[in-house]
Amino acid sequence: ILLVPLLGVTLFVFFCEYVGRSLEYECMPSQWAAIAGAVVFILVLSLGFYSDGRVPLDESVTTLLHLMWNIPMFIFSAVVVYVMIHQFSYSERVLADQAHTDRLTGLMNRAGYEQVIRSSDIRTTTLIVFDADKFKHVNDTYGHEVGDLVLQKIARELKQNFRLCDYVCRTGGDEFVVLMMGNDELEQDQIVRKVNRINRELSHADDKIPIVSVSAGVAYGANEKNWKDLFNHADQAMYQIKQSGGRGCRFYSP
Repeated sequence: ILLVPLLGVTLFVFFCEYVGRSLEYECMPSQWAAIAGAVVFILVLSLGFYSDGRVPLDESVTTLLHLMWNIPMFIFSAVVVYVMIHQFSYSERVLADQAHTDRLTGLMNRAGYEQVIRSSDIRTTTLIVFDADKFKHVNDTYGHEVGDLVLQKIARELKQNFRLCDYVCRTGGDEFVVLMMGNDELEQDQIVRKVNRINRELSHADDKIPIVSVSAGVAYGANEKNWKDLFNHADQAMYQIKQSGGRGCRFYSP
């Protein structure tokens, strides 16, 4: 008797999760929908509970048997549904995190960056593009393994010097992007101090990692119409500082 409703609940759960992911909603609405579906299945099942037809049962006895049957079955089914949804949603979240995470540095990758900007307000966002100075020389001189260590060190310094509410991404190669949320043009000095502090830390060489530096270009979303222009303008400012010798910060200005 349990196989039919549990099969129905299982199919309903996966259907709701599929719809939730397709529409890019959170898992919670589909979880509630699946639990509601479980309740419906249990109620439908309860209507089919009768005596065997040979010995009529008193109405009070039938009601008692209904309760004795439905309550344990409802609890059991609710637990099964909850465990299934929790495990399924957890697996989906793990896969999503892996798809949006750069394996080398642990930062968000380009896919993660694009996901963030889709749900962020450009008008209150400051975008900073970082690029390692003379990184090709590091790879050619010390090898790609040391180059990877340099990228990991840059990633650590970026995470340590920006707020938890900011998004630090590695968008490819030796290019990093920081999205400062809720920032404005009045805080230019703060950004300059952060970039200078990062370069001071990177200038400390050790046995495995040579001295490196980064160039940073900054653009304010309040001055831009779309994310593509915001990124391109920050990128332009970054290349201007690289052409001036690197190891510094420049703000985009039309």
